Amino acid sequence: MSNLGIAIYDPRRLDPETFLKGFVARGDFVDFLLDKLRRMPELGEHFLIVGPRGIGKTSLLRRLAIGISEEPALRARFIPLSFREEQYNVRALDAFWRNCAESLAEWCEDQGRQEIADDIDRSLSRAEWHESNSAVQAFLALCERLGGRPVLFVDNLDLILDALSPQQNWELRRTLQAPGGPIVFGAATQMLRQSADRDAAFYEFFHPHMLHPLSESELRHCMPRLAQARGDLGKPVLDVLDREPERIRTLHNLTGGNPRVLTLVYQLLERSESDSVFRDLEVLLDQLTPYYKARIEDYQTDLQRAVIDAIALHWHPITSSRLSDITAVEVTTISSQLNRLKNDGLIEEVETSGARAGYQLVERFFNIWYLIRHGTRRTRQKIAWLTAFLSSFYAPAELMKMKAELIAGGSASLHPFYREALEAAGEESGSLARAAVPEPSVETSQIGKSSDLFREAEHIVRHWVERDQTNYDGWSLLGSILADHSGHPAEAEAAYRKAMTISGDRVIAEANLAWLLLASGRLSEIASLESALTKLDPVGRALLDAARALVQDNFGDATGHLQQALNGDQEQLNATFSDDLLRLLRIAAQRGYGEKLIEWFNQSGQADRRAPVYAAFVAFVRGERFLLDFSPEIRKPAESIFRWLNSRSDRSPSTPDKPARKRGRPPRKRQTA
Repeated sequence: MSNLGIAIYDPRRLDPETFLKGFVARGDFVDFLLDKLRRMPELGEHFLIVGPRGIGKTSLLRRLAIGISEEPALRARFIPLSFREEQYNVRALDAFWRNCAESLAEWCEDQGRQEIADDIDRSLSRAEWHESNSAVQAFLALCERLGGRPVLFVDNLDLILDALSPQQNWELRRTLQAPGGPIVFGAATQMLRQSADRDAAFYEFFHPHMLHPLSESELRHCMPRLAQARGDLGKPVLDVLDREPERIRTLHNLTGGNPRVLTLVYQLLERSESDSVFRDLEVLLDQLTPYYKARIEDYQTDLQRAVIDAIALHWHPITSSRLSDITAVEVTTISSQLNRLKNDGLIEEVETSGARAGYQLVERFFNIWYLIRHGTRRTRQKIAWLTAFLSSFYAPAELMKMKAELIAGGSASLHPFYREALEAAGEESGSLARAAVPEPSVETSQIGKSSDLFREAEHIVRHWVERDQTNYDGWSLLGSILADHSGHPAEAEAAYRKAMTISGDRVIAEANLAWLLLASGRLSEIASLESALTKLDPVGRALLDAARALVQDNFGDATGHLQQALNGDQEQLNATFSDDLLRLLRIAAQRGYGEKLIEWFNQSGQADRRAPVYAAFVAFVRGERFLLDFSPEIRKPAESIFRWLNSRSDRSPSTPDKPARKRGRPPRKRQTA
């Protein structure tokens, strides 16, 4: 049985073999950087890895160092030197070169060259190591003696360069630029301040590479690999991946793909300490509290902490003017604080629906932690509601084991009924559907462009009913696809009525036909379906009654029935009647009640309880850019709901998107490096 170790904060504590077995992400990026070393010219190139804390910078540097050691051609040319994560003793350049010499001594020891390592240790007390020019010459002479060009893997490079004087920065640059000089792979939480200063030593000197959080697809690829590497210990994780895929997806949304937090997620799943998403969150929060608390305490002034507090408690992107209102501090003062926090890599500037940029915490689980630890009862409750919604939205309990989840591509917006149809259509159609499903994206430019998904679903279900003309589910599903997504009401009605001739006991087709008639304004024709509709579950009936009231322009009755449905059986609502809720929202927008219903969501508290549904409806009514006003945790599931709402080929937006001056960066794609 494997006993593979896992490191949360310090990957150096693992031996190389164990570390490599656990390094299951960013392989392509490692190959890219090692190939740069293979082709390294005499006048060296230098690289900077940029990303927030916990993103995997330290692990990446160690993987590159091991990559040199394990490849004969690289090992013959280079000496990989690693350092402690924070070199607090570096206040002058001679101290940096002494640290390099100590790292070289460690490397000699690992290579079995103990005598040279001892010589280096004894020499460090000499005067030559306490003056920068002689220290660098002594270090380079040692490397030449050992027959290799040093490659320095330096974490928190920005702190080191900031500690050196401008003159010493120029001295260091001259050393690195010399033919055959040291190669630097640095890491930092932010771009170097000098990189944008034309007069600074390291202006445009390093090749920068941004390290992004892991995407959901990367996580699904990496977790099985890690579990398999851990042998018997990893079996509980493999079981969860197969049996409860929604657990992984939900936690990915809430952790934002941060590798450090996801490593803790892995350990929780392996140890089977929890059996629900919210319990997972509670355990994670407890384990990360010292780490996150220390990050807040890094900021000493009341104003800095007040700005962080306002951003975190707001959760959604917040503008500088709104921050000024909350903190009662002038906008100009707020702006300087925002610049400091951006430079520290704590917050990021993002687009909103309007002309002004918004600001949010970079590490999303940090924001979750802050809301639960420091928020009011209501803000903490928002997280509980969101977690419950995400779990049920992505994988209702009775469908957890279905292969159709793969057909849906992870976050496709097919209702569970549709997934069931795709699964029943057989393996031959499953491969066809997978080819047609677009990759999930958080780019708002792609929202609403997934019509191929529904066309493919229509194709598969048509194939299904052609093979079996007496298939009640098939005809009902075909009608729903045609009515909800294709804009062919006459053909949809024919499909529903065909289903109604097959079974007299089930009311799915009758209920769906009633929704079609309501959406078409044919209220009087529903009377013939009343006897069947009395068999509907209470949640389904309440939603249908709400739609009927809207068509009769009775908004008060409509919201009363809607409240009854939303407060009813949640499993029924999410697993069986989720499409009906979205149909109701469509009818509301169609009949001009969009803004009024948005106001009702806010006043009733349902905007918090049903945050992704609310966000999607706001975007449906006002334009898809309004999704930018919501936090990434809300936005991601809201995009799938918006695609459903916006999928009708005959649909014209009730309110076109307003052109906005783009400020801030767009929502981040989840990519490797």
